[in-house]
Amino acid sequence: PEDPVVWVDVGHNALAARVVAADLADLRAGEVIRSIRCVLGMLADKDAASVVAELRPVVDHWYCAALYGSRGQTSSELAARVRAVATDAPIETHESVEKALQVALAEAGPGEGILVFGSFLTAAAAGRYWGVRRSDPPPGAATTSNS
Repeated sequence: PEDPVVWVDVGHNALAARVVAADLADLRAGEVIRSIRCVLGMLADKDAASVVAELRPVVDHWYCAALYGSRGQTSSELAARVRAVATDAPIETHESVEKALQVALAEAGPGEGILVFGSFLTAAAAGRYWGVRRSDPPPGAATTSNS
């Protein structure tokens, strides 16, 4: 979708978050985007506090999503980790990335952006939300035919 703009990134550490935050800060400074919502899904063994510390200056609203499996964590566990760092922004919990994304899209207005971040699993769930398969070419990619 173009409005709100949605970015999906597999970043799951502070370095990745720093790079993304710098790019988003440039968009905000240029008044391309007025506010940013973050759908965050991270595995329990990742340093969520460091990631949130890097993103906190550019994120206005957090949507914490549960990730399942042996390394997963509930949305409430992730929200507690986010809340320890991002004390000044709204934080919601959702049972899945897909549900968090659905709510963020419904709540976002014109000129807002949504960052989907925190794990390969989070990015894959966002792809499932839009029905993207691994074999699909990226939007706008040139295709060739051998016929």
